[in-house]
Amino acid sequence: MLGFGPVETRRRSSYGSTEERLYGTNHQRAPSGRSRDREREEIREVCRDLGVSEQTYYRWRREYGGMKTSQAKRLKDLEKEVQLLKRAVADLTVEKLILKEAARGNF
Repeated sequence: MLGFGPVETRRRSSYGSTEERLYGTNHQRAPSGRSRDREREEIREVCRDLGVSEQTYYRWRREYGGMKTSQAKRLKDLEKEVQLLKRAVADLTVEKLILKEAARGNF
């Protein structure tokens, strides 16, 4: 099949996350003058082996292309930290508004 429809789920190996395995595989199989058809077939094969769709591969390649695995991990960690900080700011903003209302006597 050409990557359409549900993707068969597979048990993860101890090698690492699917993104890490796909990212590492992407660099190992970098095109070196091969035909486009052969390159596409290799991408399909790798995606099938890893249990991800081709769409996921291209999305990850767009997001993480050119990064080393350590850089991609760092990016993920920073994204999580940003989300935590945004939640903290939102919570503090709500608390501030509640205290302002209480100080005005509008409760």
